[in-house]
Amino acid sequence: MIRLEYKNPDGTSESIDAELRELKGQDKVKGAFLSFLAFIALACVSVFIPVAHFILVPLFFGLALYFAYSAFQHTLEVGEFVFTCPSCNHKITSKKQRVKEALKLHCPNCRHQVYIRAVG
Repeated sequence: MIRLEYKNPDGTSESIDAELRELKGQDKVKGAFLSFLAFIALACVSVFIPVAHFILVPLFFGLALYFAYSAFQHTLEVGEFVFTCPSCNHKITSKKQRVKEALKLHCPNCRHQVYIRAVG
């Protein structure tokens, strides 16, 4: 468990407990490879769509490269946690996800953007 912190509109900060794991090289490569394979599979399937495959195959290939690179850039994996929106006090549940540095979430109730970062 590690402490995560976010700032309220009045400038004060609150903290939450969540699981945080640093991604090693093997985990980063695995995530990038799975992302790449998913889009290459879509490119292979789109070959059989008449006329549209001239656009879809290069599009999916480009997306495969982009999302594989993006997935490789992730350095942290944040576990599931619940926190209160600093603007409207609505409970927000964050699922397990991979991030680069800070976690950026949007409140579904008031659309307030919350940046959460690790403390210490």
